[in-house]
Amino acid sequence: MGFYSIVTSEVEGDDKELINRYHGLSKIENSFRIIKSDLEGRLIYVWTEEHIKTHFLICFVALTIIRII
Repeated sequence: MGFYSIVTSEVEGDDKELINRYHGLSKIENSFRIIKSDLEGRLIYVWTEEHIKTHFLICFVALTIIRII
């Protein structure tokens, strides 16, 4: 029971499209909040492409498991 205000520089496009775009962004931000707080995710230093992809996969699987639970 609240009101949301979206401030943007986008002047073209449909209002519903803009709202859907920001709704998607809020879902992504919520996922990052879960990773940082519940999973205690912190910065990790990886350099090779293989390590970066593996780290991302581990974070994604952990987030998926938390969402299922």
